Amino acid sequence: MLLVLHGLSALKILAILSLSYFASISTKTPAVGKAWPAILVAGNMGILLLNEQYDGYKLGSLHAVLQPLVCQGGESGDG
Repeated sequence: MLLVLHGLSALKILAILSLSYFASISTKTPAVGKAWPAILVAGNMGILLLNEQYDGYKLGSLHAVLQPLVCQGGESGDG
């Protein structure tokens, strides 16, 4: 269902979720542990804002094989 609704962005969503999960279960000092939820929320919001600012991920610039995955002509989507 996630793949149908979000397409290639589902991989990005799962990557962000898994990084957040592993960051949350890692061991921390008590001082950092109290602020850790706020740090995670701020980090995730930063990723989302940067994604919006730079119009998503340009997969075609990573490798030519990924170029067909980029939306063309101003379409909204995974591009």
